[in-house]
Amino acid sequence: MGIGLTTDFIDLPVPFDDEEELLPLPFVYGAEMEETSAFTLDVEGVFFYATEQDMDIEVDAWGTLLLPGGEFDCLRVKRTFSALDTINVAAADIGFTLPREGTVYEWYAPGEGMPVLSVQTFIDIPAIWQYKPGETDAVTESAPVDWKLGPSPIQLGAPLHCPGLIGRDLLVSDAMGRALFRGKPTVAGTMATLDTKGWTSGMVVITDLGSGRSARVVIR
Repeated sequence: MGIGLTTDFIDLPVPFDDEEELLPLPFVYGAEMEETSAFTLDVEGVFFYATEQDMDIEVDAWGTLLLPGGEFDCLRVKRTFSALDTINVAAADIGFTLPREGTVYEWYAPGEGMPVLSVQTFIDIPAIWQYKPGETDAVTESAPVDWKLGPSPIQLGAPLHCPGLIGRDLLVSDAMGRALFRGKPTVAGTMATLDTKGWTSGMVVITDLGSGRSARVVIR
């Protein structure tokens, strides 16, 4: 096993020096595994890259995950990793090492070959995520104009205005798929707001459950 890299449009198969294992078997709640992996890419006289990684893997949670693409009964896998990258660019006479640490959460559902949601955190802050979309990847789109949603970014605890969503059933979830709010916005006259108190900082997804449309808002 290995990885595939491309440089100057040339594909470079890179076999693992120490193969990476992805999931503990049997794949059940409470399963744990410790694993190591390593690989080296050496283009002689041009570029050298090597990485060594230790990882603790645990199936640490289970439940139903609500995503724009539907509901999924999942097992969650938590991967805590510590890696050291070694990089040398011979042409520029540059060389250095780069330590990396973080945690990756992945949600697996029956019948799905890949995780339906994957979130990578650095310093406990969600930084990289991808998820199984529905018919449209609405979370990457800007808010529909008729929602009049804003402001974004918004300070945590401040009211989020959404007069175009009066009477609509909404689901607000964070980048890890956890529900922060489910219900209708608060209405006063022609104004509707969502109370962001108790939400989490970072990006949140607001989904209109009736139409399936979604938008994202950044919480500071």
